[in-house]
Amino acid sequence: MILELIALGIASMYFWEHIVDFFSKRIIPWVRKNVSNTAGDFLAKLISFLDGKIVPLKSLIKKGWEYFKTHFISGKTTYTKVDANNAVRTTETIIRDSENEFNRTVVEEKISWSDLPKEIREKMINENSTEGVVDEKEYITQKMEERCEEEGIQITI
Repeated sequence: MILELIALGIASMYFWEHIVDFFSKRIIPWVRKNVSNTAGDFLAKLISFLDGKIVPLKSLIKKGWEYFKTHFISGKTTYTKVDANNAVRTTETIIRDSENEFNRTVVEEKISWSDLPKEIREKMINENSTEGVVDEKEYITQKMEERCEEEGIQITI
């Protein structure tokens, strides 16, 4: 239920201009004519209120995605099997800051076998390997593309 509401919200944001146009040209005049001017005015104020919230949110999301694409240079997580029950997760990120400097961060942590991503566990089992790597930027971009395709949203990625 929650995912459906989120999907509806995303789709509504994508088609917001069309929704506003439809309500302005068809629904609000119909309500004013067939129900009452007061109800039509209320509906118009509601759409106007929502417009004041949705348009800045759409802009913020677009700016956030642009920021991510230009400042998150790379992210890589390497999983190394230590023994039957444990592995080490090493996450390296390179981010460009506002002064155009590159900042590299490496975080290492011990995790249990069951905390490995399913794809990494399968790779280690199938290939009898002790290491698996996830390109985080590629993974995030792929998930964003899949989600946009599911929602019918065209976004430049």
